[in-house]
Amino acid sequence: MKSYKIFVFLLAMIFFAIPSFAKKAEIVVTSQSDFDAIMLALKSKLKEGNTEVDILLKSGVYSFTERHIDFDKLYYPNATVRILGENASVVSQGRMTKEFDPLASYFDNRGNFCEFESRMKMASSSPETVDAEKGIYKISLPEKPRKASSGFIYLTMWYRGLPFRILSTKGNEVYFKVEDITLAPGTFSPDWDLKYGKVNPRYKLINTGKNRLKTARFKCENSTFLSCTNCLLKGLVVSGVRFIGNKYDPSEERKKGLIRLYCCNVGSTLIENCDFRNIQTDCINITQVHNVTVRSCVFEDCYRSCVFSHRGTKVTCVMDNTISRCGKCGDNVQLVTCQGEDFVVRHNSISDFGYGAISAGVHYSSGKVGDVTGIISDNEIFQTSGYFKDAPMNLLMDGGAIYILTQNDNVVIEKNYIHDISGPRDNRGIFCDDGTCNVDIKENRIERIANSFCIDLRLVLSVETEERSKVRRVNVGNSISDNVVDGPVRFERHP
Repeated sequence: MKSYKIFVFLLAMIFFAIPSFAKKAEIVVTSQSDFDAIMLALKSKLKEGNTEVDILLKSGVYSFTERHIDFDKLYYPNATVRILGENASVVSQGRMTKEFDPLASYFDNRGNFCEFESRMKMASSSPETVDAEKGIYKISLPEKPRKASSGFIYLTMWYRGLPFRILSTKGNEVYFKVEDITLAPGTFSPDWDLKYGKVNPRYKLINTGKNRLKTARFKCENSTFLSCTNCLLKGLVVSGVRFIGNKYDPSEERKKGLIRLYCCNVGSTLIENCDFRNIQTDCINITQVHNVTVRSCVFEDCYRSCVFSHRGTKVTCVMDNTISRCGKCGDNVQLVTCQGEDFVVRHNSISDFGYGAISAGVHYSSGKVGDVTGIISDNEIFQTSGYFKDAPMNLLMDGGAIYILTQNDNVVIEKNYIHDISGPRDNRGIFCDDGTCNVDIKENRIERIANSFCIDLRLVLSVETEERSKVRRVNVGNSISDNVVDGPVRFERHP
């Protein structure tokens, strides 16, 4: 009897010591029809009680529809979903149209990305108003453009850069319309470059001539591949997938991304070993979703942010990624932006960026949602030799490789190597703008900043009195120490 009791006791101990086995399922995708049926298969596997579901994307090219994988209103708190690529490429579904769209990616019949832009040049004048009510302007170019009635003209404006639809040409003059592109309504100021930089704007022509569009065979028409909103999951993993091309939807602005994580409850999200190429939207857009890690990914030739983590988000980790030639839209986007709590941006290599590489903080006019705390460390940020040479013509003014906004609670910038940075004017190594607060800048190595400060933490008292400002005391709580620089440093404190 005694031995029986010992046996029962040991059996009970074993039962409680060993966790319950997860119920696993696989969804194997080998064809486009399998790919189109992913959500039906996934919902079925989750309803069956599976707590681990792997979606295996086998070798091939798959076209996604808008929100192809959509977790909206899926509540499975014990379930982890993994999307695993095995030499699989995912591209936006689309079709060719006669009218050119500057916000879509185009590919030829071999799958090569099609470029429709001329090289940047300096305009002969600043834009002049033709009809302010109708939003019509004109600008003089140094040479007569080819027939451009179906194209766009991209113009630099201080720290902005936008394309506008060409209405007509007359000699060397190009007439264009401002508001119909709807990229950023109300942000066009025709003389910003002249006022700030004392130069005429730079420009490039996009798709001038119908014959150029004939080289394309495929146009991307969808923006978001994976949407995770208003759902409950234990975990989400995206690994080993190659993403190529999508379309930017200006009506949604920052709400859209190729991968969009928005106000959902996921225990942890891991995006690793993925390739992102020619993406028009943000690649990964995170809003009030916690514990997201993006690591060991490659981002190349993407147009907007690679990772944008918004206010109210906790523990975003961006680590060990390689980012090159991104920010191609030419506007003031940062490639990695963190505005939340306890973020980590570490061990990334970022080269040949557009306006800025890494950003933190919240603008003085925005209400904070939680604290802004985190660390930016051990990153290498630089321009390659050819990009450095062309940067004065191609980039915008008044930025920084690391760019920090006003509102922060405790942000540390340390042990980064920033070098070989150029541009048209005031392109800094580290730039703390608009009265930045509570930033510790230490042990960074910064060299060969061609036209500005290695570190610039400037005093902007006007922020305290501006009507829309949420900040009443600027330039407090900052420190700069033990940095190795070969150029000037500006450190202005509150008087």
